[in-house]
Amino acid sequence: MTGFVLRLIRESVPCTQTALAEVLGVDVDTLQGWESGRRPLANMRAGALLELRRRLPALGADVTLVPWLDAAMDADRIIAAGLDGEVGGPHPLAGWVHTRDTAHMLAWALNGTVPPALAGRLPRPRRGPVAVAPQLAAADRTVFFDHLRSTTEAAVHLRSRGGEPRGRCSP
Repeated sequence: MTGFVLRLIRESVPCTQTALAEVLGVDVDTLQGWESGRRPLANMRAGALLELRRRLPALGADVTLVPWLDAAMDADRIIAAGLDGEVGGPHPLAGWVHTRDTAHMLAWALNGTVPPALAGRLPRPRRGPVAVAPQLAAADRTVFFDHLRSTTEAAVHLRSRGGEPRGRCSP
């Protein structure tokens, strides 16, 4: 999700990957990794991520797109947890109250519904293996929802035995 949003932001400048990488002082492979999702943007140092978010509008990026990076990173974390397969630990859906933008990003990945704020900003179609939307493959959607169901059932079972979910601080 985050890589796709970063690509939308870059294209709003407009700027090539090579040109943006040069301006940001990163290798073009790094930028390509961010946009493809091979290198999660969330793995950047916090200061570097803040600097990136500040520099994009200064380069002429659409300022309404930049805040979508946060929602996309939240959605990436939730999707990664759903594809991980580990049941029983604290799930990111239970960790905090998610924004409507995060819900829109999840819906985009899971069922193809484009967030209303991004509807008119999708990239133009291209030749070659370039994603036109950040939608999960059918097999990944099945894994995600199976994991979500298992996590929910495990939490219900734990509660019925009087247990507390892991990850809570005791008073």
